[in-house]
Amino acid sequence: MSDYDGKVALVTGASSGIGRTIALALARRGAKVVLMARRKELLEALAAEIAAAGGEAMPVATDVTDEAQVKQGRGLVKERFGRLDLLVNNAGRELLLPLQATSMAEARSLLELNVVAMASVTKAMLGLLVKGSAVVNMSSAAGLRGSAGMGLYAASKAGVVGLTRALARELAPRGVRVNAVAPGMVRTELLERMLGRLKPEQVAEIEARHPLGFGEPDDVAAAVCFLGGDAARWITGQVLAVDGGLTA
Repeated sequence: MSDYDGKVALVTGASSGIGRTIALALARRGAKVVLMARRKELLEALAAEIAAAGGEAMPVATDVTDEAQVKQGRGLVKERFGRLDLLVNNAGRELLLPLQATSMAEARSLLELNVVAMASVTKAMLGLLVKGSAVVNMSSAAGLRGSAGMGLYAASKAGVVGLTRALARELAPRGVRVNAVAPGMVRTELLERMLGRLKPEQVAEIEARHPLGFGEPDDVAAAVCFLGGDAARWITGQVLAVDGGLTA
């Protein structure tokens, strides 16, 4: 597959989980991939893996909540590639706590990473996004339907939906498309750790809410690659639920 040949993509949160899978999927499709996350050693290992498979990747160790680091990362991308064809705002985290157990410090930290940092990275990269480029933001099924026990997380991901739709209109005159992906439960190391704390019957109940069962990181990566590519050139401001039927 070569639908990204000659294109440059940046993936935040690329060191593990869904972000890592997205980066690998883009590289397999021919993209030169900028890997952005905090853990330098994991980024370097991923870049080496992509290079060994014949691709090209540049690790950029960055805390996306630090505006100065984001600007520095932008400079490195501009110096090496001079442009971006796709920005994947994947960095984020969960907060599985009911409201009464959530401190406001935790709430602010979550919103800072899941929403404010996404806006910060997008703002920093605007000058590199060429006409015809795309932004794909990572939301969640929780941001579409809510979920008891994770209200602040749901609020942050609903914020991503609002940001996505607003930026789609704002950036359309530049020729930049903005969409979001909203995954359900996907089998990552994080999910497996969470499920490991539950009883088997509880896990079965959660999976049963997804008519097609739990997803895999590749399912989300495929959706991101579609929205970021030329096949979706007339799609903007949309949120694609990749959730096995959960929100249905």
